[in-house]
Amino acid sequence: MSDIDSKLNLIIRKIDDMESCINLRQNFILDRLSRISERITSNSYKLLLLQRRIMFNGYDYVASEDCSICYQKKDLENRIITPCNHVFHQKCLESWTAIKKNCPYCRHCLQ
Repeated sequence: MSDIDSKLNLIIRKIDDMESCINLRQNFILDRLSRISERITSNSYKLLLLQRRIMFNGYDYVASEDCSICYQKKDLENRIITPCNHVFHQKCLESWTAIKKNCPYCRHCLQ
């Protein structure tokens, strides 16, 4: 083997070693980013479930993710907000108030 071939082989091995090291670092960084992302996503989702703000007619209302009557997700078009600032599906609240005249969430009088 010539001197040039041995030097080229040495350079190729060093490049391979560097490439391997870069891949290990890249995998480590991607793993750390994935873990951080999972924690952020989890905490953000928990925060969203604890308190959600909805703008309606210029007012800021706090509402949970689901309707407290039917336990389904609230759509933004067919909703109604009580005087005590709780949000429900309009049909759900109409059915509820036909039987009881108080808020299903906090029992505030709705008459």
